[in-house]
Amino acid sequence: MPKSSLPEQPSMPKVVIDTNLFVRGLLKGPVTMPLMQAWKEHRFKLVTSEKLMAELFEVLARPKFSGKYAIQIMGVPEFLAVLASIR
Repeated sequence: MPKSSLPEQPSMPKVVIDTNLFVRGLLKGPVTMPLMQAWKEHRFKLVTSEKLMAELFEVLARPKFSGKYAIQIMGVPEFLAVLASIR
C-alpha cells in the first residue's frame, strides 16, 4: 500500500491526572496551574475512568470543599458533563 504524502501528525499525549492534582488544579493551586492550562489548551488528552471520576466527585462533595469553595453537589453524570464541557 502506498504511503500518504501528508506529513505524519504526532499523536497527542494521553494523561491521567490524579484526584489530588485535579482538586488542586480546580482550586487554582499555583503548582498545578500549568497542568490545568495545558489541558485547557488541548496539549494533551485527558484519560479518566468512572472510578477516578467517582473519587473526584466524592472529594469535591466533602464539606471542606463544597462549603468553602461553593462547589455544588450534583450527580456523577452531571459532573462528568460539566467536566467534559471545560475541554
